[in-house]
Amino acid sequence: MIKNNPETRSDIDYLQSAISADTEALEDAKMTLEVIKKADPGVYDEMINDSLSLIRKALSNSILGVLDKLAHPDARKKPYGYVWFTHYMEMRFTRHIPNEKEKVGDIIPVYTAPFEREWSDDEFFAEAVKRGHYTVEDKKEYDGI
Repeated sequence: MIKNNPETRSDIDYLQSAISADTEALEDAKMTLEVIKKADPGVYDEMINDSLSLIRKALSNSILGVLDKLAHPDARKKPYGYVWFTHYMEMRFTRHIPNEKEKVGDIIPVYTAPFEREWSDDEFFAEAVKRGHYTVEDKKEYDGI
């Protein structure tokens, strides 16, 4: 795990700055090559097309999103929902934290993987069946609703 200290943050900021500068330079080079290709078609088209292909590939493989996650690790710690027990000892799952009157015991935060991804009904039931909370027949009944 990467430690969130000032030195690490400085390194991440430097990398973000360098990648942003590289991205701007690639965008500028791409635009320049496209202008040259339009101004004098047919002369260097093969070489320009090869260069444009490599530039587009480099621009599509940006790691700025990864660096942003490293720079702001707390953003990934938001729970998807909460599991808690009612006074009747029923397990509940909600997207909000329950009131003190609703719950008994601890509230357990639930995280999804990958971060902030909504579960489809099929994924939810597959996980619930695997854990023994539902059966395949419950899924069929749910689909019929």
